This record gives sequence, structure tokens and C-alpha cells, in this order.
Amino acid sequence: MNPMQFMMQPMLQSMMGKFQGNPMFQQAQQMAQGKSPEQLKQTCMNICRSKGIDFEQAWSQFQSQFQGMK
Repeated sequence: MNPMQFMMQPMLQSMMGKFQGNPMFQQAQQMAQGKSPEQLKQTCMNICRSKGIDFEQAWSQFQSQFQGMK
């Protein structure tokens, strides 16, 4: 685990606790379990493609939400 993952772990666990009862979150969690970061990225790219979403634009927008956390 790299230092960034170590630091983010408590925050992510707190956020996940809020979504535990959400069936879509549970399905996403099951889908992601046991996959490498590369496999997760490919899965996300495939989902975006199937929904007509530009992955790079969506990823950039997602990252912009965390700019102040470096």
C-alpha cells in the first residue's frame, strides 16, 4: 500500500459507510473486488463507452474534486 492509499483509507471507509445500504454501491464493490488498478480502469472505460461518456473527460472531472487534497 502506498502512502497516499494509507492516508486515504480512513476517509474512504467513512464515505463507504454512508453507501453500504445502496444496492448499486454494493454491486460496484463486488465488481471491483480482487481487480488490479489497471483492470478497474478498463472496467470504468468500458462502462463509460457503453453509456456514451468520454472517459478522459469524466476522469478529469472526478480528479478535479480532489485537487486540494495533495
